[in-house]
Amino acid sequence: MTEELVKLLDLFRENGGIFDNMTIGYREESGYYCSVINGHHNAKVFCPTHLLVDINDIGINETGLFIARPEKYADNIGFLERYFAFHFGEKLVNELLEEKQQIDSLSENEKLLLQKVGLPDLPNIIDGINENLEYVKYRILQSYEITFGPLNKMVIMPVVSFLNHDQNGSVFEINNNGITVSGKFNGEVFAFYNMSDVLMFLQRSRFVTDTRFIYSMPMQIIWPNGKTLYINRDVSKSRIIDGKFMWPEVGTKDTVINVSWFPMYFKQGPRYPSRFAASLAHELSIPAEVILHQVFRNNLNTLLPIVFSLQDSENSYIQMVVSGVKRQLELIGGL
Repeated sequence: MTEELVKLLDLFRENGGIFDNMTIGYREESGYYCSVINGHHNAKVFCPTHLLVDINDIGINETGLFIARPEKYADNIGFLERYFAFHFGEKLVNELLEEKQQIDSLSENEKLLLQKVGLPDLPNIIDGINENLEYVKYRILQSYEITFGPLNKMVIMPVVSFLNHDQNGSVFEINNNGITVSGKFNGEVFAFYNMSDVLMFLQRSRFVTDTRFIYSMPMQIIWPNGKTLYINRDVSKSRIIDGKFMWPEVGTKDTVINVSWFPMYFKQGPRYPSRFAASLAHELSIPAEVILHQVFRNNLNTLLPIVFSLQDSENSYIQMVVSGVKRQLELIGGL
């Protein structure tokens, strides 16, 4: 680790944090990461509640994110200001400003294609606010914010946020004391951030990763019998079945069936999409295999034109999106 990182972690510990049996590295292509020192022993990182930063207390300028209400963090502001300058400083700002330039250079046809997958995701800009810097702030917060239930707030979790996501990573332990990730690891230390799919991670965090689920794109299907299936893409609206599996919320009104999301792939259960289609078959009076076929067909019709039309683009933002769409398609196909 660099001397600056060593000092930063010393300050983190002095302010109540734990960073045990881990080190921090940096890759030019993907940024910071954590790796275990001794894989035979437990590794642990813990950020106490008093070091969590409410996203509403964060501002931005040309040199990076900063704490706009330092008085709320008076006892720990020295560490927090140093951490923000290190992790969310000028280098990251410049990377995201370059991304914004790539977005601004998109043609109208490219924008229409990307809109099919909800991209580019741009913030609402208030008059008088620097549009480019507001985009940078929006993207950083999207990538690093987490819901802290005990205070019902979205927060930045210093040092813990150096951990990258992996579908097999350790889950966050969240309680009144703070946020912890711990376990035994071989090589890089990963956390499991949430149940997003490939395109959701791409939208929020600007990277392509394998995921446990793939969800259908939003759509409306009107069947020949006059019934309608609305498919949304809202994973927050879920319930638990069999004591452990997420299941979409389903609403019925007259001839309309509204589902919060539709599973197209589940790593732990290959028959999961068929099972959900079967649960809709009675209400729609449509065979489950027909429902599944139409949903898959509509998704392919949405995603494939993006790959075919944009895969030769030299725009780095488009290249990133195409890479994510390809991986989404591969997982849908079981590859």
